[in-house]
Amino acid sequence: MASPRNILYALGTALYVSAYAAAVPLDIGVDVCLPFGIQVGLFIDLFEPPQITEVVPIFATATTTVPSAGVYTVPSGTSVATVTAHEASEMCITSVTTKTTTYPCSTSTSFTTTWWDPCISSSSTGTCRWTPPATSAPTTITATVTATITESATSCVPTTPTATLSCDPYGYLIQYATLYRVDLTTGDTTQVSTGLGDNTSINSIGYNVLDNYIYGYQSSTGTILRISADGTTVTIDADSPPAGSNIGDVDTNGHYWVGTETTWAQIDLAPGSATYGQTLANGTTSTLGYAVADWVYIPDAGEYMYAVGSVSSMNETALLRFDLSTHEWESVADYGALGVIGVGAVYGMNNGTLYASENGNGQIWQFPVSGDTPFEVSQGPASGNNDGARCVLNLLA
Repeated sequence: MASPRNILYALGTALYVSAYAAAVPLDIGVDVCLPFGIQVGLFIDLFEPPQITEVVPIFATATTTVPSAGVYTVPSGTSVATVTAHEASEMCITSVTTKTTTYPCSTSTSFTTTWWDPCISSSSTGTCRWTPPATSAPTTITATVTATITESATSCVPTTPTATLSCDPYGYLIQYATLYRVDLTTGDTTQVSTGLGDNTSINSIGYNVLDNYIYGYQSSTGTILRISADGTTVTIDADSPPAGSNIGDVDTNGHYWVGTETTWAQIDLAPGSATYGQTLANGTTSTLGYAVADWVYIPDAGEYMYAVGSVSSMNETALLRFDLSTHEWESVADYGALGVIGVGAVYGMNNGTLYASENGNGQIWQFPVSGDTPFEVSQGPASGNNDGARCVLNLLA
């Protein structure tokens, strides 16, 4: 037996075709030549409830550890995405999945849609209306759920597992590949770690007050190392300093000023900077005839790098400064035969004080950057291959 709907559909088709053949409009108030509803006035009353589709994003976060700087493909589920690490770190990867749910509408609704009308062999547009039947019985809704992975990922801010320093009052001395902590007022020295990096010479170290790490140059690889409080080192993704660099410090903008007596470079080591690891400027200069083996940045003393220069053949010592704007050396004070020849490590304090360690005998001297008379403070370790760094913002010694 044919269903009432099929009979209604057939009847509507017959009436429509008959009216069309006679070329006379047939106005019965109801056009039933629709496979999904019946036209009543300006609306099409639907036989079945329309399907509603909801798409909901689902976020899943996972962490992965990368051993060094580089470009990595993120873990499973986001195989097409890559992340770039500037250093060894833990990366937080967020993948996005969408859940699509389709279910019949359970409330009254209306909407405009376009469909193919088989009666006239063309598309038609109209406003459909759905009114659920009145019933006191509970309604059971069956939903179809589809989960879709969108293959996208984002990288959170990396967190680094290595320990930072604490801007303590000590100086940090590197001798070849061994790191020491130095009490500048007593000269007492404690070994922090040995065999740093690849266990070859490290020089040009500087303390970055923006992240409380020490940075230095390992000449065997031409790379910049980040040194943690326990002496752990990480090679960072950055431009190489000038070849043979033996002087270095980091200003309060996070810029690593590194080079030799006659070459210099300004490398961005500010965490989160868009130009992190890139060389911002570089060039050549002259030290006015003095030998220089380290320099230090002291914020309150202006935009300069301060150094103790010497001329060993004349037993002469001078306080010099490198202008960070003009990139030229200037002489602050000439002390003559002071007896301090060959300063390989200097440490700054933001009260206008520079501490200098003499290579040959290990004496630690204090130089006021105003050019006043320097004086010996303590006895530290002697070394022929050393460099120094300190948190300049700590005013205790």
